[in-house]
Amino acid sequence: MHAFVKRPSPCTLRYTQETPFCLRVGHVLPASMSESNTTDFTSPSTFILLGIPGLEAAHVWISIPFCAMYTAAVLGNFTILFIVKTEPSLRGPMYYFLCMLAVTDLGLSTSCL
Repeated sequence: MHAFVKRPSPCTLRYTQETPFCLRVGHVLPASMSESNTTDFTSPSTFILLGIPGLEAAHVWISIPFCAMYTAAVLGNFTILFIVKTEPSLRGPMYYFLCMLAVTDLGLSTSCL
């Protein structure tokens, strides 16, 4: 007969808040396994954006449409802002609202890119 030592479960309250689910295994894990599963991911020091896994060779071709859409959005919104600023007849509330939408779109497209 083997004498099993009851170890604390690696699925504590701290881990269930950090991960969407926690698997509970019916047997006791070896000491080396449970010690390696205590990584703290609350404050990572680096973040690496890898892109689309499996399509590393096509990253340039995937980035071309994103760059074209971002360029079109920036140029279009800056054109709206420039025309409303330079044309004195476009000083109504409707055009100010259009300028606010253009600035919001610039912020959104920049943050998404």
